[in-house]
Amino acid sequence: MVEAPERDASRGNIHRDLAALRKDVAALRRQIDAMHRHSPRAGRPREDHSWLRIALTIAATALLGNLVQRLRLGTAGAAAMPMIVAKADRRLW
Repeated sequence: MVEAPERDASRGNIHRDLAALRKDVAALRRQIDAMHRHSPRAGRPREDHSWLRIALTIAATALLGNLVQRLRLGTAGAAAMPMIVAKADRRLW
């Protein structure tokens, strides 16, 4: 069994290591904050037309859905529709 002084020493090491890790994390957070402040895209959305893209994807899906129903392509056509929309979406944007 570990004696009390050794146990206290190991706890002291753990507390020192934990304090050092907390300092490192705080320094890294300060660096990240500084990088975000100096970034030219800070605070701006990733895409300026994201709602337009969503709306066009929904419209394309609805149109292809109607096309599949009118052509009576069945299960195979219904299964292929999401793949076709995804491929068209990648080409448009």
